[in-house]
Amino acid sequence: MNSQPAARFNNRAVHYHQFRPRYPVELLHTLQTETGLSPQRAIADIGSGTGISSELFLQNGNTVFAVEPNADMRLAAESNYGHLLNFISVNGRAEATTLQDNSIHYIIAGQAFHWFDSERARDEFRRILKPEGWMAFFWNVRAGKDEFHKEYESFVRKFGRDYKKIWGSAKGEFERIENFTRSNVTRKVFAYSRRLDLYQLQGYLKSVSYMPLPVDDDYSEAHNEAKTLFDKYNRDGTVEFQVETRLYFGRMGG
Repeated sequence: MNSQPAARFNNRAVHYHQFRPRYPVELLHTLQTETGLSPQRAIADIGSGTGISSELFLQNGNTVFAVEPNADMRLAAESNYGHLLNFISVNGRAEATTLQDNSIHYIIAGQAFHWFDSERARDEFRRILKPEGWMAFFWNVRAGKDEFHKEYESFVRKFGRDYKKIWGSAKGEFERIENFTRSNVTRKVFAYSRRLDLYQLQGYLKSVSYMPLPVDDDYSEAHNEAKTLFDKYNRDGTVEFQVETRLYFGRMGG
């Protein structure tokens, strides 16, 4: 996770924490059932952002080392979770976490794997992960196939900076993760939907790394077009986003 991807989230922390979807509790239950995750296991949340990816594990009683290079995002996480004794904020990155050797039972990453420098991150994860440790990578993606989702996709392709490059890197994700872990990986998918009113939709757009910020020339155009899209498809004041959480977990291979 180099400085350039981290900088993409400058001035987005407040909207990120308020408007990004959370992860379903089934994700935690899967890791408990299939990997033996217990509250005694130490977690390193790499690219932890505002702490959304840490929430389930903090609630489970795990000590979570929230490793985040972006100061705005890290400070937001400290504001949201700093009162919890099992939350430890770390100024670091995937390639240089600053954590101790063989100190971590689980490495997790939510919405962050595609930002990592794979070779350097793999070496760092080997260093901090216990021999019996696990890795779990997960993220939320839009899953709808209806006309609203199709037009929304065209909208983000029009206004998203490096959108094709960012999401192009997510293609072949199973193979990329198995290449990273060099071991067999298990995939689970959890589907759900969320309804957003116009305020929530525009707040969500402000959280997305590739969408314009208020300082950008096309910011007003993008948000006006988002309103037009919302007005076309909303029912009773909300639009429905079909979402799926994709979870990949496995051990570090040789």
